[in-house]
Amino acid sequence: MVGTFHSSKWKTVGWNSIRFQIPADWQPIEIGKQYLVFENDRRPVLEIKWGPAAKRLFSKRPFHRPLAQLTKRFGSAFQAAPVSQIWREALRAYDVKGFTWNSEDRSGNGILISCDKCQKVSLIQFLAPFTRQSNEIQARLLSSFRDHPQNEENLWSIFEIQARLPKLFQIVRHKFQAGLYELDFRQAKQNLTLLRWSAASVLLKECDLVQFARTYLGIGETGTKQINSGDSDTLEWKTPPDEQDWIKGARYFRKRQFRWLGLRHLTKRNRILAVRVQGPKPFDISTYNTIWQQYDVV
Repeated sequence: MVGTFHSSKWKTVGWNSIRFQIPADWQPIEIGKQYLVFENDRRPVLEIKWGPAAKRLFSKRPFHRPLAQLTKRFGSAFQAAPVSQIWREALRAYDVKGFTWNSEDRSGNGILISCDKCQKVSLIQFLAPFTRQSNEIQARLLSSFRDHPQNEENLWSIFEIQARLPKLFQIVRHKFQAGLYELDFRQAKQNLTLLRWSAASVLLKECDLVQFARTYLGIGETGTKQINSGDSDTLEWKTPPDEQDWIKGARYFRKRQFRWLGLRHLTKRNRILAVRVQGPKPFDISTYNTIWQQYDVV
């Protein structure tokens, strides 16, 4: 049984359809659309990579391509390895294959995971040096791993932000800087952006939330609704009705967009969060309002 770690020392990571738990002091150092690397004490400790399997090989040889890629990457240092009973129990819903590699200065072990439901193959690799707690950490992480969502939403939880988006929204680009996180998603012709700023006390030192939104997000003079409360100040803005009517009647200005923005200042956490949506046609804002209300710092 996995168990000496308290839940407060662990956190959930969700990224582009997968999710899993890791120790709270592990931090991402590389983030791709289907690739994550985490470090602890300035050393890489975990690598995760996932993607759809080649359809013509999936039914009979789902691990053929990733094994070939690992052999090419590590050469003679790579070898297949039996999967321990603890790992196999943690991943009992999947087909799995273990591996290890050893070089002069580094070593690691890992597992390839094949899912019949989503026809996806994932690689989870643990990097040395290992400690007395490594077996327990690895087992708990593997038992928490899911390679597809259980409902129609994807969890996006990385660094300190967490949001849930409909699966149809695909990530286009992302940016993580000290003062600004920005994640851009697209569904058909609609664009959705998650934003996070810090430190709010500095950014709002000489302006209020409305002025901030006009400066950093380019909202207009009208169409704004603001609510102030003890824990947070919120601002909601949408394309004004007169501008919407103008867009509907325009023939030549098709680049104009219907826009909606939800902005929240978390006073206790010293953060500003925003959800921005835009598209060429009017849209029901109720879904996006829910995303905005659930978007948070954890």
